Amino acid sequence: MRVEAQGSFTNELWSDIESIFYDIINGGFVSRLAGASLPAEWFSRYLSQDILYLRQDNEALELLSARAPNETEKVFFRQLHEDGIAVEQAMQGEYMPLFGVSEAKEQSPVFMEYGSFLLDSARNSPYPVALAALLPCFWLYGEVGQYVVKHQAGNNPYQKFIDTYSGEEYDIVTIHFIQLLEQYGQKEPESVKMAMREAFLKSSRFEYMVFEEAEKGAC
Repeated sequence: MRVEAQGSFTNELWSDIESIFYDIINGGFVSRLAGASLPAEWFSRYLSQDILYLRQDNEALELLSARAPNETEKVFFRQLHEDGIAVEQAMQGEYMPLFGVSEAKEQSPVFMEYGSFLLDSARNSPYPVALAALLPCFWLYGEVGQYVVKHQAGNNPYQKFIDTYSGEEYDIVTIHFIQLLEQYGQKEPESVKMAMREAFLKSSRFEYMVFEEAEKGAC
């Protein structure tokens, strides 16, 4: 399923970060993941950090649920939080043992900065800005996953990991998140809309940087 912008505001958001998307899919990590030639050490560095990041992302989603202005949004973000916990548990109990990866003892510089930004946004930014900060983790990451699925080589040793972020259910949730952000983008004042765009762009840059960091061994 193609996950697209849901109106003029989210179309602007995607236009802001489209070049980042292409940087990610053309980078060494994702291109080699799709080509079934990703070095095990790159994948290990990424996965060992991703589990720590997921905990921060889940905490941020829980904070959004508590701050949401209506029950519909509270339930939506509570479910994302619960789903995130399930993914975290699957990482610990299935994916990491399958790939022989151990949890990192401390966060890498980029993952630490990214996670801290999401938590700070969830706690302190205006609610619509916090939503914009959290969306790239779903939308941009999901689009990268779709690209990998469409271009992957056969007998990919990372198939099980790829499948985690390429299912239809994941896409449906992401579309709903985009629709929600579109609604806020249509009614917020210009100052808040600008802050939303900046937060979305910043998180998207982090999405690129974590792959680059895993590739270059900076963590």
